[in-house]
Parts: sequence; structure tokens; C-alpha cells
Amino acid sequence: MTDIEAAKLVAMLFATFPSGKIEPRKQADGTPTPGGGTAGMYARLLRDLDYDLAVAAIAKVAATFRFGNMLPTVAEIREAAASLAVGD
Repeated sequence: MTDIEAAKLVAMLFATFPSGKIEPRKQADGTPTPGGGTAGMYARLLRDLDYDLAVAAIAKVAATFRFGNMLPTVAEIREAAASLAVGD
């Protein structure tokens, strides 16, 4: 997945789960670090997936996720991707 695709994926994730808490990563002086925090971690930890598969995995999780005030974990998204790739 490219950097642009990873950014799109994270944007889709936060649009799908708007009540999820997004934490900015902060530098030693307290200023936010660009690309850090919650969005940066999701992008880094999902980047090795095929983009279209990751999009489908987020859609699959969104269809069944019951916690409206949380984001699904990276593990839940990766599990959905594996299920889509190889079947249940």
C-alpha cells in the first residue's frame, strides 16, 4: 500500500467510526507530531495489507461492530482481511 492509500484508508476508518477517539502523538515540547498518534499507528500497522483488501476489511468490520464510541482494533481489521482473503 502506498502512503497515499494508507492515508485514504485511515480517513475511511475515521469516517466510518466518527466517535472513535483519535489521539495526537506529541513531541517532548507538547506539540503534535505530524503522522503520529492514532492515525499514524493505524497507517503503519495496516500498511502491509493490499489496499482493496483493507478497504473491504474495514467495511466488513463496520457491518458488525457494536461499539459506536470506539475504533475497531488493528487486530480486528487484520482478522477481517484474513477472513476475506482465505475464507472463514
